[in-house]
Amino acid sequence: MLLPLLTFAAIAIQDAAPSKGEELAGAVGIVDGDTIRLGQRKIRFHGMNAPEIGSHCPGVEGDCGRAAARKLADLIKGAEIRCVSEGYMSYDRVVAVCYAFHGDQREDLGGLMVAQGWAEAAPHFSDRYVCDEKAARYFKAGMWAQN
Repeated sequence: MLLPLLTFAAIAIQDAAPSKGEELAGAVGIVDGDTIRLGQRKIRFHGMNAPEIGSHCPGVEGDCGRAAARKLADLIKGAEIRCVSEGYMSYDRVVAVCYAFHGDQREDLGGLMVAQGWAEAAPHFSDRYVCDEKAARYFKAGMWAQN
């Protein structure tokens, strides 16, 4: 009887949100333009939203969601990725702000995706990227090319 309880406890701990401010790291994989996998955990970028796989954007030929995911893969390439938890989950994903480290240089991945026009700010969650989106739209970057 002890083994099933231990297994249940391990699953419950893995599914719980890390504490706000807790740093997460691990082997990285791309899920889509606003979600990565660090080790066994899915991480959803806080404060922004990228197009879903299979969506169409007027300024992008083909699948806009896949284009956003490819852009994220380019930003992550060769970098060490670390995320800082916001302390809650969304659809079984840890919500976090994630950074790419290239040597001593740290870049906010959500900010880069928004500034380069491959995601939009989500001001109902955070105003962190609102100015980045305005600039991307103004300069017709990424998915805003035809707007």
